[in-house]
Amino acid sequence: MASTEPDFRTIANFRQRHLTALADLFGQLLRLCRAAGLVRLGHVALDGANIQTNFSRHKAISCGRMKTAETMLAAEVSVCLARAEAAVAAEGARHSADRRGHAIPDWVADKVRRL
Repeated sequence: MASTEPDFRTIANFRQRHLTALADLFGQLLRLCRAAGLVRLGHVALDGANIQTNFSRHKAISCGRMKTAETMLAAEVSVCLARAEAAVAAEGARHSADRRGHAIPDWVADKVRRL
């Protein structure tokens, strides 16, 4: 049966090809979510864990500061994309070009070497 999930290189190659468009798209998505009231500028959690917060109206930011924060957010998006690129390079260095990341090592596949 064929694998239904893409290899990590497939995703990495797609991201590399469309890096500029993805960064712009991510920025647009964040602006749309903010306009819809779905998000505020601040920390982003991707694991879905529920945490207790302590919201303060005194920490709300003005429109001018929000514009500055938007510029800083674009820089953070660039940093995140650069980290992803570094992770892909590390994965590529660990695995040869013809092997998938979840393939078993050669020594495990060979019964004599395994013993």
